[in-house]
Amino acid sequence: MRPADHWLRHLRFGQHRAELTTKAYAGDVALYLSWCKRTSRDWRVAARDLGLFMVWLKYTPVQADGSVGTVVSGPGAVPVRGERRINRVLTGVRGLLAHAIRMDEVPPWVLGQIYELADTRDLPQEAHIEGAGLEYRLKARHRLQEPESQVDRTSDEAVVAMFRACRNARDRLIVLLLARSGCARARWRGCAARTATC
Repeated sequence: MRPADHWLRHLRFGQHRAELTTKAYAGDVALYLSWCKRTSRDWRVAARDLGLFMVWLKYTPVQADGSVGTVVSGPGAVPVRGERRINRVLTGVRGLLAHAIRMDEVPPWVLGQIYELADTRDLPQEAHIEGAGLEYRLKARHRLQEPESQVDRTSDEAVVAMFRACRNARDRLIVLLLARSGCARARWRGCAARTATC
């Protein structure tokens, strides 16, 4: 589809997004277009039914060959995509539609289907501009509440062991910075692998 191709090229070369990021957005757009095709909706104006798309995303698996399976819903059905993944897909869809509006491929009123006018009262205090008062912004209309996840912090013993394993001052500085910034265990594993090869 030409508008999607144009948007993805713009992301990759116009905004210098990473290749993997562009590939992820391409997958998001493919899911949206598959839903539109399977439900006989015009992709240009299907944003009014994004709530239904979210349900479809939650319960519709993608087969190993890339084809879309059948919806598995009802009592006790296990979701095939979590809230975080669905929100990422919706971000890609909003990006495509907003770009298509700018290119006159989609009617301008669709912007009101994907965004709503909101103010800064629901933003954390750190996001407020000092002395600016109440400000207005565009807020995504469709978004799932993502569960809070606890960070599994690295123990002091592991930090000391990493510090002792360092072979030079640069690596010791990296370990100290990671320890002070409160990195999770997954990042420490990557740091340990890099330190072992230095």
